[in-house]
Amino acid sequence: MGDRRNLEGLRGHLTVTDAADPEVQDHLDDLALLPRALYERLAAAGVQVYVGCGNLTELDDNGDLIGVRPPGSPFGSRYEHFGGLYRFDRREVTIGTVPPSQTNRALHEVGHAVGDVLGYNGSSELAAAFNASFAGLPDAVKQYGRTARGRRETLAETFAATVESEAGARVLFGDPLVEFALGMLRDLS
Repeated sequence: MGDRRNLEGLRGHLTVTDAADPEVQDHLDDLALLPRALYERLAAAGVQVYVGCGNLTELDDNGDLIGVRPPGSPFGSRYEHFGGLYRFDRREVTIGTVPPSQTNRALHEVGHAVGDVLGYNGSSELAAAFNASFAGLPDAVKQYGRTARGRRETLAETFAATVESEAGARVLFGDPLVEFALGMLRDLS
C-alpha cells in the first residue's frame, strides 16, 4: 500500500467525491503508490485529477462525451461505458467506478497524463522500446498498431502494470518497455 500523503503533491488539483465508497478508496490507494514528486510535476503542469463514483460522463465536466464513441473503440461503445479517461485537450484525469475495473484504471489514466505533460509519449526511447516489444504485446494493446495511439496506450498500460508488479509487467510487456517505465519512475521520484 502506498502513502496517501503522496497525493498532497497535487496541491488543489485533486477532487474526490463519494470518498467513503470502497472503490473510490481503492483508487486513492492505487494513486498513493506513486511518488509525491510525480504529482507535484503534474500539478505544476496544470493537470487536474477527479475521482468519484459513476462512469466518466457522470464525473467532472464530461457531459459533452455522452453518446460519443471513443476513437478506436468497438462499434456501440460510448464514453458512458468507460470509467476512466485522460483528456489531453484539458489535461484532466477522470477516474470513476462504473464499470468495475479489472485493471488498474487509476494508474493507467495517470500514466497517460505523465506521458503527455512530461514528454514521454513522443520520445525516441519509447518508440524503440515499443517497437522492440510489439510482437509480444497483449492483443488489447496491439489493436492500435504501431501508431502514436498504440505507443500512448502501451505506455499507460506498462506504467500501471510496472507500478503494481514489475515481474508481472515484464511478462506482459517485455523488458524494454518495463525498463522504460522504471526509468520514468526514477526520473519522477
